[in-house]
Amino acid sequence: SSNAVASGRIYTVNPDDPLSSDGSLKFDEETPYYWERRIRSWFVVSYPFTHRMSVFGEYSFTHRQELNPLPDSTWLPYIPTRGTVGKLSGGWRYAWSQQTPYAISREDGRIFSLVGSFLSPYLGTSIKDDQGEPSPLTQVQLTTEFREYVVNPWVPNHVLAFRAAGGVTLGATDYMGNYQLGGSIGDGAFVTAPDESKMLRGYPFAHDLGDMYWLSGLEYRFPIYRIERGVGTIPAFARVLSGAVFVDAGNAFGDVRSIGDAFDGSLVGVGAELRLTAVLGWASSFQGRAGYAVGLTEGGYGPTELDTLYFQVGGSF
Repeated sequence: SSNAVASGRIYTVNPDDPLSSDGSLKFDEETPYYWERRIRSWFVVSYPFTHRMSVFGEYSFTHRQELNPLPDSTWLPYIPTRGTVGKLSGGWRYAWSQQTPYAISREDGRIFSLVGSFLSPYLGTSIKDDQGEPSPLTQVQLTTEFREYVVNPWVPNHVLAFRAAGGVTLGATDYMGNYQLGGSIGDGAFVTAPDESKMLRGYPFAHDLGDMYWLSGLEYRFPIYRIERGVGTIPAFARVLSGAVFVDAGNAFGDVRSIGDAFDGSLVGVGAELRLTAVLGWASSFQGRAGYAVGLTEGGYGPTELDTLYFQVGGSF
């Protein structure tokens, strides 16, 4: 597959005035997003050894490069990984839910997953350094995620959804972008977020970057209007309009010397969404989300900013 991916900001430095009063680098304030082109091929094998549990193994090879030429004043240590990434991954997943005909979400369900990935020059990993020269990279990435879906016992199809996730990178951590928090991009049949991107609404895409992260989310989901209708023989069928109120929280960081370091500078976003669920092409599930989200900590969108409004294709979690 080949696609273009946004991955944080391009940080530039004025060569005539590079330092601030305290001696640190002074970055230009108005900087564009860094867009990269990714060409990816992969092979995956999965095996469901019980009704609820499965394991998988995957090898992927990705070529990553800037989509457009970088400005001459770009601070290259803050540019995400460029070059080729060969990765061997494996994991275990438990999933169970009680779906009902009128469900707008998973109901009375639970998902738990553990995934490990290994990057090595022997698998095809060769990264560009700050001088543009190929350099070997060896890393181990470990991630886990837990999700719970609880039905309101007093109101049908109202669901309280919760998730908690975390990840750590071991080995070489000289390159930006192992984990990126921020933005409202979800996952679905028609859109897939980059592996390193973690949704945290109320903040810009890839606002918080680090080699370790934790992330949590809480949503209350409820149906608003059941459409259950299509137009003639067009292969599109609108099912239901639903709503959700949510809070997201998380942090991406580097070195941790105490538990408190993992929570310094945490992000917290709150908001609400309208969601349209449909079936396209007779079998593919589609969900569109129109939302409003505010960031409660530094760097988040303020209540009156236009960026608080968004429309995305794909679900949240």
